[in-house]
Amino acid sequence: QQVYKNTAGNIVNSVVTGKNGTIFAYGQTSSGKTFTMQGGGMGSSIDGIVQLAARDIFSLITTDIDRVFLLRVSFIEIYNEEVRDLLVSGGETRTLAVREDPIRGVFVTSNE
Repeated sequence: QQVYKNTAGNIVNSVVTGKNGTIFAYGQTSSGKTFTMQGGGMGSSIDGIVQLAARDIFSLITTDIDRVFLLRVSFIEIYNEEVRDLLVSGGETRTLAVREDPIRGVFVTSNE
């Protein structure tokens, strides 16, 4: 909760005002990145940044009845110099290409 409050909380508030936001975990192997982002998993009482951010985003959206929101989310992982889409269903792994565009800049096309 404290990590979320000190890092991702401000990003979540900015997203609801119409800005793009990215929450990125970086560190060496076994340093707790997955646990920090995903929490304890199914059935656990420990939420990660993903669950806390989703809860706050939907809470903020429901309080602003004068606006219509379109929420787009991608979950990607960079591991061993490969970018993987974590929203691919069925347990398959999909490696994504990193692209560059003069207007958009650097981007990855992934599921939303």
